[in-house]
Amino acid sequence: MLLIRRAKVDDRAEMLRIWLAASHVGHAFLGEEVLEAQREKVRDVYFDLADHWLAWDEGQQGFIALLDNHIGGLFVDPLVHRSGIGRQLIEHAAKRLGRLTVDVYEQNRSAVAFYTHCGFDLVSRKARDEEGRDFALLTLRLGIPASRRCEPAQNGR
Repeated sequence: MLLIRRAKVDDRAEMLRIWLAASHVGHAFLGEEVLEAQREKVRDVYFDLADHWLAWDEGQQGFIALLDNHIGGLFVDPLVHRSGIGRQLIEHAAKRLGRLTVDVYEQNRSAVAFYTHCGFDLVSRKARDEEGRDFALLTLRLGIPASRRCEPAQNGR
């Protein structure tokens, strides 16, 4: 049974493993050098800034990082992608916080499709990411009734 609980400091090594594995899938277009630099920033800076929630079922399998009502990150171990863990983390956050926003790389088409299927709508598009790289970022917002959140997609996630 999937449990969602607030992350502890002891969970950070496993969360970093999940982040890196999921980033190799969803953010491969950034390249290994960028991912390695981001890994250090995630470990040394971002873990302290966000409220992290783990999806746990015989081991941590995914987590969501929340900055107030903004999803700073949602990462699921690629071994269990399309299992509903991401959707359940979104539902958990939405029940607690209501409206949510998230920034997603436009090139991460599976993430854009996932958030769209969860009821997120496009708010804005920036041509460059926070580091000034030529990777467009989409800002999406969830603001629909709880009964319609994260309806399963026809073709999976």
